[in-house]
Amino acid sequence: MDVSDSKNYDLWWVAIFEEGQTFSRYRSNGWQTGTVPNDEFNLTPFWEGNDGRRFETFHSYTVQFVTENSKCRNGIENPNPNGWNNLDRSFFICPAGSGCRFGIDQREIVISPNPANGMIWLQNFNPDLDRDYILTVTDITGRLVKNMPLTSDRISISDLQSGMFVVNILREGESVFNSKLIVNQ
Repeated sequence: MDVSDSKNYDLWWVAIFEEGQTFSRYRSNGWQTGTVPNDEFNLTPFWEGNDGRRFETFHSYTVQFVTENSKCRNGIENPNPNGWNNLDRSFFICPAGSGCRFGIDQREIVISPNPANGMIWLQNFNPDLDRDYILTVTDITGRLVKNMPLTSDRISISDLQSGMFVVNILREGESVFNSKLIVNQ
């Protein structure tokens, strides 16, 4: 988790909430003094701790990152009507190789229309502006036929010939989505 924008704050708190019908776990570090070391917080060792707990597939988690300034402490001692300086992010863990990937509000990203010609739309995809996304398209032999920066949920496929393809979205080098696409030009 990149926390480099919190340099002007000298108190911080991280919490992870695991949400589910048969489970509900929580871990927090409590208020910490100073800035986050290296402008980054690694969630995996924090969540796993020493009790054998693991991030698990088919589970949803919410990460809460809160910052305060020790000179005003709005959320701690003087309740702020606008709330704390916090950032909450939720994520769902899919099993490896399943192809399930989730976008806006935990909804699955869907290519529409499929089959397609001319343009496709990535429903529920909203790229973070501070991250680099790359879209790759490979044919059924595995040959790369399209490779481009992805800054929108609309993509022209007018340069592809008719056939079956695999669409992959990489966020900062890691795959976050893959799906089959049929093109009928």
